[in-house]
Order: sequence, then C-alpha cells, then structure tokens
Amino acid sequence: MNFFLQHIERHVDESLLIQGEELFIQDKVLSMEEIEQHLWSFKVLDHDDKIYEVEIQITPSKVKAVTCDCDQFQREKNCPHIVASLLALRRRKSEEKKQKRKSKERQQSQSNKKLSIQQILDQLEREELIHIIKDFTRQNRAFALSLKARYAYKVPSVDSQKAYLQLVNSVIQMARRPDRTFNKRGAASIAKILEEMLEQMHLHLVQHQYAEVFILAQSILLKVPPILGKIQSDEALLNPPLEKVLKLLLQLIQARIPPALRERIWEFLIEEYVKIAYRNHALDVFFHPILIRLAAEDEQEVLLLETSELMLDHYRIEDRPLAQALYFHYLLWEKKYGKKAIRQFLTHILQESSERSELIHYCIRQKDYNRAEQFAKASLKLAETVADKVKGKTFLLRLAELQQDNKKTIKLAQDLFLTSKELGYFRKMKQAAGEGWLEVRTEVIQKLEKQLAKSDNHKLLPQIYGEEGMQEELLAYITQHPSLDLLVNFDRYLLPAHEKQLKAVYVAEVQLYLNAHLGRISSTKIRSIIQHLHSLGAHSIGNELVQVIRKDYAERPSLMDELSLF
Repeated sequence: MNFFLQHIERHVDESLLIQGEELFIQDKVLSMEEIEQHLWSFKVLDHDDKIYEVEIQITPSKVKAVTCDCDQFQREKNCPHIVASLLALRRRKSEEKKQKRKSKERQQSQSNKKLSIQQILDQLEREELIHIIKDFTRQNRAFALSLKARYAYKVPSVDSQKAYLQLVNSVIQMARRPDRTFNKRGAASIAKILEEMLEQMHLHLVQHQYAEVFILAQSILLKVPPILGKIQSDEALLNPPLEKVLKLLLQLIQARIPPALRERIWEFLIEEYVKIAYRNHALDVFFHPILIRLAAEDEQEVLLLETSELMLDHYRIEDRPLAQALYFHYLLWEKKYGKKAIRQFLTHILQESSERSELIHYCIRQKDYNRAEQFAKASLKLAETVADKVKGKTFLLRLAELQQDNKKTIKLAQDLFLTSKELGYFRKMKQAAGEGWLEVRTEVIQKLEKQLAKSDNHKLLPQIYGEEGMQEELLAYITQHPSLDLLVNFDRYLLPAHEKQLKAVYVAEVQLYLNAHLGRISSTKIRSIIQHLHSLGAHSIGNELVQVIRKDYAERPSLMDELSLF
C-alpha cells in the first residue's frame, strides 16, 4: 500500500468502506497505540464480539503497510477492521493538528506586544508612504505581484483580464524551477497570490461587480490547473484556492447577474470541465453544482448530459471512482427525463452491477435516502443472480435502519437471515423489534427449523438458542443431535444449571469418539476437552470423564499420558 491517509476513500473497495465506517461510527475501535515511531497498533471489536489486532505503518502522511489477524485479511489482504482503524487514525491525526494550531495561536497571543506596523503607518505622510511602497516593489517582486493582485482593477486604462492573466503567469514563472517543476516553496508562493486574488473576488462579489469576479476566476482557472501535475510536494497546496474559486463562482451564478455574463460563464466552464487536470486532482466535482444551475435551456441541458456521459467514459478508461460522476449524471438525467426514467438510467448508462452499488453507496453517504431507495429497488428488479438480489436487499435494509423504520428493518433482516443464515441479520431483527421481539423470534425460529430440517448446518439453531437464553431448547437440540463439537461450542450456555444432563451426554460422546479413534491426536483432543470443562467450572464432568477413560481405556499409553495432567 502507498496512499495518503487523507485519501482512504479513493483506495478502499466500497463494500469494505461501508463496513469499516460502521465499525468506526459504533466505536468498535477499542484502542489505538503508537508502539514504535509511525507504527500503530489497534484492537477492533467485530460484530461477532471477537477482538482483532490491526497494525498500520505510516509515514507522516502516507499509509505504507497494514496487517490484521482476521481470516478475511488472510484471504483478501484487506478487511473492515483495517478500514475502521485507518479512519480512527485519520481522526486522531486531524485532532493533533488542531491542537498544535491552537497551541501556536495561544503562544502568539501571549507574546509581548512590540512596536506595530500600524503605529508607524499612522505617523507617515502620504508621500512618504508612496515612496516606501515604490522602493519596496523594486526590491521585492513578490510584494509587487501581491500589490497588483489586490489593486489592478482600480486602474481604469488597463484591461482587467489581460492584467490578471499576466499577473498569474508572472507568479508561475517566478516560482518555476529550471526543470519546469515547482517545489513546495514555489507552490506556496503561488498559493499566497491566489489567496489575495480570492480576497478581491469576495470584495467584488459583495460590491456586485460580477464581471470582475468572473475575470479573476477565469484567469486563475486558465493558468493554474495545467501546472498541478508538476508540483513536487506531498501537500496539495494549490487545490484549496482552486476549490474556493469554484465555490465563489457558484455564489456568483446564484446572484442576479446579467444574462450575457451568465452565458459567458457557461461557455467557459463547460469547456473547462472536461480537462483532465481537474479529474487528476478531484476538482471536477466542484463544477457539478455550477453547471447544473447554469443549464437552464433545453439545448444546454442536452449538451451537459452529453458532456457528463463523456466524462463517465473518461472515468472508466482512467479507472477512477465513479460514484460522484454517476450521481451527477443521474441528477441531469432526472432533470431531463423525470424520476420514472430511473430503470432506463440503470440499464442504459450503468455498465456493471458494481456501478449500481457505487451509486447507492454514494447516495447513502450524501444522506439522499430517497434516491438510494429508488436505486436499490430498481436494482433488485433487474437482479439476475442470488448475490445481486441479496446485495439489493442489503441496501434496503441499511436504508431502513438509517431511517429508523423498524417494520421494514425486521422484514428485510428476516428475509436476508433466512437466505444467508448469517447471525448478524438475526441480531438486527432483535434490535429493531424491541418489546415485540419474542413474537418475531418465534416466527423466525419456526421458519428456520423447517429450512434446516434437511440441512447439515447443525450450529445455527444452537447458537441462537444459546444467545437467546433458550436453555431447554438448546439442551433438547444437543440431546437429539449429540456431538463433541456441539457440546464444546455450546455447553457454556447450559452450565451450571444443566450440568447433570450434560455429564451423561459428554460421557456417551467421548466413549463413542474413543471407540472410533486411536492415536495421539485423538488423545490430545480428549485432554483439551477436559481442560475446557475445568475452565468453565464443570469439574464434576471433567473428573467423571477422567475416571471413565482410565477405567475403560487403560491400555492406551498416549491417552493415559495425556490424562496424567489431571
């Protein structure tokens, strides 16, 4: 692995991300410790109440290696426990940064007051101040550029657009190294000028000088995105100002701007939107709310829909996450064709079932539950395999939980439980049922018993009986289907109340096992069973087994050797 800790969502499979987010939100990350420099250890509680150990190695900002002792990680080299740990670590790092900033601010506020610039400026005459500014601009080019960024618009004889383009170009040329790349310091100097230009955009917006706002934005967007790939720094120093530019453009088009200016903005942005520089640096998504508002005419709607479909093709070819682009394309589709066209969208636009999943996950993260439910229901109707149907119902279950619709949650969880036999769904039913749980439980167990009548799955029902405290049912089940595996796995639910009944079953099953098995392996297994019983406090059963074995199997050396511990 080698990706930025801040970019977890870009490098983790959507299904793992959802499971990891759920563990993280439910505070299942029990502990976090930096055991060595940049090596972190975590303990994560899974839904099955097992605790897994996770280790993550990082550089200050990148994830280098991960491990987890769960079975899923051994198979797939990733798991929800790692995702939950990464999210916890990112939050920890973010909080540490905030604390450092607060500490620095406190130190600055506590520093001794010195002679201020304001005090000096208050004493200067206008001519003296002009002389100082001219002199300093000759000596310091960065200051000269900053001055131009702030006040170029005040010069009536200068073409603002040309002036700002020259300004941005000069800043870039000054920061560029001989090999035409930019180091961190150079990128920071560009960012500084951009921030000053952003201040001017804010000022012009407040003063209703809308054309100036657009000219500033256009100058920045024409010159800065093409150089983003040449910046050699771990920090995306120029992304924040570019995001602010696009957000200010969104504010601009929401104002009462002249139609001609609105048309200019549309023509510029629809052309810029498709450039790869924006996709490479996750800036294209900031175009979405602007373009969808600008596309007021039918012709514009059609062009934007076609452009969005082209962007989806780019995303697929470039192997990028599709979720946001799919969501944007659907908003355009819905605007053009209405909500009833959702099935056509899924069949004509989406190429794989995984894209449906990405879209639904994204809707859920955006808390757009209505569209998420529409997509999930439509996907369920289109599902051709059992796996796809289960996936569709799983989405609907999650939505029902998020919207606290207990009736739907119970129905969907029951359906999924009876299909998959996963206890997690059984527990979801219980959580949703509340006081009506006994009635729901009876119905589910009856259906399950019918399904398992011809099944080899002999552990599901006893697990439910045990977790639910149904001791009589559990004892009856073990008595009807006796085996050492069942006894070892579920005797803890019956002890000490039913120790006498268990003793008879244990003795009979151990004798059957020893009659059918010889050798050291079988002897070791019997010894571990007796140790297990003593660990549960069932000493009478353990002692009884030792006496029976010593009496009936005294001729077996390995068995007697193992029993020497008791």
